[in-house]
Amino acid sequence: MPDNTRCPAASRHALRRMPMSDPASSSVPDSPTIHRMTAAERRATQSLAAIFALRMLGLFLVLPVFAIEAARYPGGDDPALVGLAMGLYGLTQALMQVPLGLASDRVGRKRVIVLGLLLFALGSAVAALAGSVQALAVGRALQGAGAVSAAVTALLADLTRDEVRTKGMALVGASIGLVFAVSLVAAPPLVGWLGLPGLFWLTALLALAGIAVVLRWTPAEPARHTGEPRGRLAEVWRHPLLWRLDLGVFVLHTVQMAMWVVVPGLLLQAGLPRSAHWQVYLPAVLASFALMGGLFALGAATCARCCAGPSRCWGWRNWRCWGWRPRRRGRGRWGWCCSSSSSPSTCWRPASPA
Repeated sequence: MPDNTRCPAASRHALRRMPMSDPASSSVPDSPTIHRMTAAERRATQSLAAIFALRMLGLFLVLPVFAIEAARYPGGDDPALVGLAMGLYGLTQALMQVPLGLASDRVGRKRVIVLGLLLFALGSAVAALAGSVQALAVGRALQGAGAVSAAVTALLADLTRDEVRTKGMALVGASIGLVFAVSLVAAPPLVGWLGLPGLFWLTALLALAGIAVVLRWTPAEPARHTGEPRGRLAEVWRHPLLWRLDLGVFVLHTVQMAMWVVVPGLLLQAGLPRSAHWQVYLPAVLASFALMGGLFALGAATCARCCAGPSRCWGWRNWRCWGWRPRRRGRGRWGWCCSSSSSPSTCWRPASPA
């Protein structure tokens, strides 16, 4: 770095761990098409987004009605047992995410995705045939054991270039948000028509449809990840930033599961029939989409000003970005937006290569 670099130690550590390309040794085409997806990348993104959507739709359809319907099973009068049956999905998914991710490096992404979807379908069938809340818990645990999120995300990274990967990830996230909103509206009438066992059978069918998408639509995976050097798993467990991220996700999922155990019953006590619960859920979800979209847009604008503007800017706390800003002529301008534990953030912009 030049002598005038001002970047806190924590940020320098984060930057060393980021994948970087040397602007002097890399070649960026002048054409703006570098930031457009190819046909193969669009196919990969759409198919993997469909896999996520099919799997998550089956999962989300159950959440708004599980606590109400589980009360009709033996043992359903115990809120703690009902909460355990709902939460076991997340626990087994957390336990299996890393092993299945490592397995996808060795045996292939598609094989692990198909295996995980089969486990998810098996757990759905067990839950559909359950005669008690305890059996429902077993089915939910099997559903969570089919943890394919890491393998699907890794396959998306394998099949897209760096310049469009964020766009692909955003499309996948949008598909998840869309099916979540759809499930809130569709779950009450569907459970009135099919019952909770019928919802679980529908979930199994959606998982099998996801397998068909993997085998028929998703492009062939590259073999490059099988020969790449791997880091030590112990380093991942000791990484402080990952622990902060994991803790945040854990708290988020805990609150969400607790909400789905309590809120449906409260709505019933307030006199709102089950078929009308979506009138509360859907506006809340749409409002959250609008709020998050505004915050992301503000953050992106702040980071863009930092990386393209003056040498010092005021950004969000703990906000980091690394990006490439192509120009019409030359190789472009690149830089980082570094942040420390305090609010001010420092930006370093090396001189554009001649």
